[in-house]
Amino acid sequence: RRIAEMLGCTLEEFARSKIWDFVDEADGGRVTERLAARARGLGEVHDFRLRRRDGSYLDTNMVTSPISLSDGTIGALAMVRDVSAQRRMEAELRESKERLELALDVGQMGTWEWTLGTDRTAGSSQVRKLLGLAPEAPLSTPDAFWASLHPDDVPALRAAMTAYLAGGASGRFTNNFRIVRPDGTVRWVRSVGGGVTE
Repeated sequence: RRIAEMLGCTLEEFARSKIWDFVDEADGGRVTERLAARARGLGEVHDFRLRRRDGSYLDTNMVTSPISLSDGTIGALAMVRDVSAQRRMEAELRESKERLELALDVGQMGTWEWTLGTDRTAGSSQVRKLLGLAPEAPLSTPDAFWASLHPDDVPALRAAMTAYLAGGASGRFTNNFRIVRPDGTVRWVRSVGGGVTE
């Protein structure tokens, strides 16, 4: 009854229907492939979009297994979970991330994270641009960041960062310093950050 509700029909209507009644013609090939896999005794976990009776769509995650029927043929048992809300949230998150990346790019700003427990770092593509690094340049350790600083500014920034961390990393950490790009040009940057406890 639950799958019938999800598809916008009665249980009786669902019982009279075929799988093709709930899929787009464009997805017919995928259905054929999956039914063929069931006939070979193969199960799987996969995402699939179903079409409701009213023409709207339902994003699902399925756990599908082959079953032997009384007439000797192979059928399929599918456990279906509605993930439409989750997929919408994922799409909104992607759009939000794209908007943030565009805003950072326009504002010539980047983001940089440093996990103290593992000494691992991560930086956005905009940070690589600011530092004059190639898009694929690694930023997985603090070394790349420290190496980009003007040598005269390293002691002061290290001291300021040490004091900030010793104070519990509360509030904002703001500093101005110079970076030296690979082509030798020197740029002043302003860094504003804060501590996050996970």
